Amino acid sequence: MTGPNFDARRGRLLRKLKEPGVDSLIISGLSNVRYLTGFTGDSSWLFLNASTTIVLSDTRYATQLADECPELNVEIRDSSSTIFDLAAKVINKTKAKRIGFESDHLTVSQHKTLCEKVTTAELVPTTELAERLREVKDKWEIEQIRTAVQCAERGISVVRSSLRPNQTESEIRYLLEASMRDFGAAGPGFEPIVAVGPTAAQPHAHAGDRPVSDEDRLLQRFNEDLFYWQTHKADGTGLQDGTCRATGCHRSDPAWCEVHRRRQDRAEHD
Repeated sequence: MTGPNFDARRGRLLRKLKEPGVDSLIISGLSNVRYLTGFTGDSSWLFLNASTTIVLSDTRYATQLADECPELNVEIRDSSSTIFDLAAKVINKTKAKRIGFESDHLTVSQHKTLCEKVTTAELVPTTELAERLREVKDKWEIEQIRTAVQCAERGISVVRSSLRPNQTESEIRYLLEASMRDFGAAGPGFEPIVAVGPTAAQPHAHAGDRPVSDEDRLLQRFNEDLFYWQTHKADGTGLQDGTCRATGCHRSDPAWCEVHRRRQDRAEHD
């Protein structure tokens, strides 16, 4: 399957500009910039309207942008100017008059600075225009999720087959991460939760030095990321694009039975 159709994504977003009544939009949320362009760097914004699409970035990413977004116009700043200076320059050049900005992705201080720099147009706050598009997965994203499920299943199989009584939560976590990477994942979407005993009741437990033989239950909760960008959580899943989440409480596997048996033997001798 070919990669995502970024041009179609931007087209769908442009059709939403009528809602806030703006002629242009500045995208400053990193996840949204990636979703709309494919650019995997950071510290960059996207300006778009019906006639142009421009990535605003700095000299660190000039080569990367040429490689990842060769079809897009790019404006590069050096260390003597800020992203706000560059935004004002682009806005002045395009003669835009009503420009939407992502109110969820600018701090109060950043908004104040942007208003001071942009004197030729009105800045209009918008909310979740790109995020609402991202709630509906396209064919490429669905295929990525399927692949992520396969990587996750193979990764957890490695962990289950190699479970040993003296393994700690952290060791299991690192093995799970490495196994999923071996099978094609780019990395975890969030820190895998590996928790022994009472710790498993914590919603966001952090793996520590507790050996799995200390208790009769081991909780593993994880997801893995094939390509790094987060989706909006209003879709009800809270998952990230291209990720799979799984939760398992291992108690009946042969390896876990051996762990539990050794724990009982130790308790009898204590």
